[in-house]
Amino acid sequence: GGLLLTEEMPSINKYFSTNEVVSFSDVIELKEKVKYYLENNSEMEEIRERAILRSYKEHSYLVRAKNLVENI
Repeated sequence: GGLLLTEEMPSINKYFSTNEVVSFSDVIELKEKVKYYLENNSEMEEIRERAILRSYKEHSYLVRAKNLVENI
């Protein structure tokens, strides 16, 4: 997986925290953040790793299936 850069939207906070994804409000900010994270690879990797761990822990097919069965 790679670093998730996403347009700012409240719904993303339902699934990931601010230290797991990078959001932007416009194209200029997106460009600045892309440049920043390309120059700060270790910080990008830390964010990416946190997002991957969260995805495996809370958003895998197995977890979704268990939640579905529990809520039926």
